[in-house]
Amino acid sequence: MLKTPNPLPASAIGPEFLKQPLAPDTRDTSACQVDLSLGQTAAVETISIAFSDACRGQHIFFNSRGGFDDESLIADLLSQGLSAEHQLASRDWVYVPRANNPYCPRLLSLPPASAEVFCQEINQYYQALQSDAQGPSFESILAAYGDTENLRGYLAELALADTDVDMSPAVLVSHSQVNEFPLIHCYRLDERRLFGEIRYETQAGTVITNQQLLQPGLLHLANGGVLVIKAEHLIERPDIWGRLKAVILTGMLDWLPLEGQHVATAFNPEPVPLDIRLILIGDRQCLAELELQDPEFTEFFSLICDIRSVFQVDSSADHLKYRLYIKQLAKARGLLPLSDSALDSVLLWSSRQCEDNKRLLLTSRELGNLMAQACHYCHAEKSLQLDKKHIEKAIAASKKRLSLVADEHMYGIESGQVKLQLTGKQIGQINGLTVIDAAGEQFGEPARITASVHIGDGDVIDIERKADMAGNIHAKSTMILSAVVHSLFSRDTPLPLSCSLVFEQSYYHVDGDSAGLAELLALLSSFSHLPIDQSFAVTGAIDQFGQVMAVGGINEKIEGFWHVAKRMAPEQNVCVILPKANANELNLSEETIEAITNDKLKLYPVDTVEEAIALTMARPAGELDEFGDYGDESVFGRIQRRVDSIHSHEKPSIWSMLNPWK
Repeated sequence: MLKTPNPLPASAIGPEFLKQPLAPDTRDTSACQVDLSLGQTAAVETISIAFSDACRGQHIFFNSRGGFDDESLIADLLSQGLSAEHQLASRDWVYVPRANNPYCPRLLSLPPASAEVFCQEINQYYQALQSDAQGPSFESILAAYGDTENLRGYLAELALADTDVDMSPAVLVSHSQVNEFPLIHCYRLDERRLFGEIRYETQAGTVITNQQLLQPGLLHLANGGVLVIKAEHLIERPDIWGRLKAVILTGMLDWLPLEGQHVATAFNPEPVPLDIRLILIGDRQCLAELELQDPEFTEFFSLICDIRSVFQVDSSADHLKYRLYIKQLAKARGLLPLSDSALDSVLLWSSRQCEDNKRLLLTSRELGNLMAQACHYCHAEKSLQLDKKHIEKAIAASKKRLSLVADEHMYGIESGQVKLQLTGKQIGQINGLTVIDAAGEQFGEPARITASVHIGDGDVIDIERKADMAGNIHAKSTMILSAVVHSLFSRDTPLPLSCSLVFEQSYYHVDGDSAGLAELLALLSSFSHLPIDQSFAVTGAIDQFGQVMAVGGINEKIEGFWHVAKRMAPEQNVCVILPKANANELNLSEETIEAITNDKLKLYPVDTVEEAIALTMARPAGELDEFGDYGDESVFGRIQRRVDSIHSHEKPSIWSMLNPWK
């Protein structure tokens, strides 16, 4: 006789670990620092590798599913992964004309945040040469800005230049601070924006240009630092990748001549040497498409790293780090501070999004949007701090905005248009649990699953599949179900019964394997002529050995069933059978937890089909004895007797009648 599993205790429902408040000595987070790169240790290490001398020329592809504030995330990754030396590697760039050839200006590399002062000193130096006035000396300029060949040549030419020639320098890139690290994000990708351009002017009908008309591109601005590009934008512009690849190979950024303009004299500035790291952000599909466009792509973007969207919580220290992360995120977005109760609510919501009580969401945009919406309700109350009620109002409002489809489904059930049974017993019928995803709206809803048995050759007919209303995963689940039945009842002789399964009144595409357990119970009920208690709803996948496996959307399924049950049968106590593997994912609403606490709703986690049979049919499934018998009182025993009875009443075949002595 199998033991009926005990219901999951109400105290264990939901993220118990997250609901426990921190001890007073760990609530004070003022002395702790957590940045927005929490959980991204691999990404931080990737940044460090990319900027090492040994890996120069290797660039980064961050595989991200989205949901992050890329600017803040990359900035924090760089602050964690870069040494102080690398963060001071930026330079200012200035173009200066040559006295003998002003159409081939020189390029000067200057210390950061010095270009503007340099131009002023050059003007003073040039004026002093023309009027013998006091000004900066040749040696002082070299000492201040670096004794380079180009700078020496330029200063020497200033002394000999014709006064009619404009010898003034032109700033290409200038940093406002000495320790400014160039971090540039490219939001619109085109050739001029990325590589810069030579602009022109028309004077007396002639097109002219000079160093003053050079327009830097994002590559110029990011020189010495990082340029971040969306991978999808690069896919859309394969022509840009060709030129960018050449720039990466040579380490030099040339200026392309003007197209469609007849310039009086060819203008050819010196190319800019690049010391830059490129970061592409996309998903694995983007990476595959870029490799398809250019098989050599990963030779340049060889540092491929995942951006993690969840944070594993294994200790109270991890719990504290995440609370600090949320606080830092709110501060970075200029939101109101969060109370401890508000933090608890955010953590509960975050855990639910991950469908795991030991994992928490890291996607800063989703978290930030939730807290920003909560601030709306906080401001309405003229409060200076986000509390639990504000977070809960924001969550409830989000659900309400997307409740149309759920409301229509509920109306169909309440009005009797959709038939469900939550009381009494029924043969071959069970309440399965489904999750409906309608354009961003996700909600749980029970579905009536029925099984009809007839004499046949052991086939399990999936009506949804036959009607092209089910996907491949559901078809696989049905075949596994068939394998379980045959392993139980047709090891030595053919199974003389066939069965058809269907989701009644289902008018949308069905996929997934989470109905496997419910379908098997309905089938066994129909085979054995034993009724199923209709107060049960069931979810769970199965394998060929009858073990129950985890499913997705467990919280939505349970809450959806309780939402229906409390309206259709308010006096009835109802139950949910779920995989034991899903018990750690339970993160239910307070209303649902209250129903469990009051025994209006019971949850039964199971590991095997036999446990579910004992619950729904109020008798043991059955176990083979040494004689190959399941036992008369068991569910399997009744099916075994029915199969044996059919075999014993089979009509003789034509061949046996022609061969009576066989």
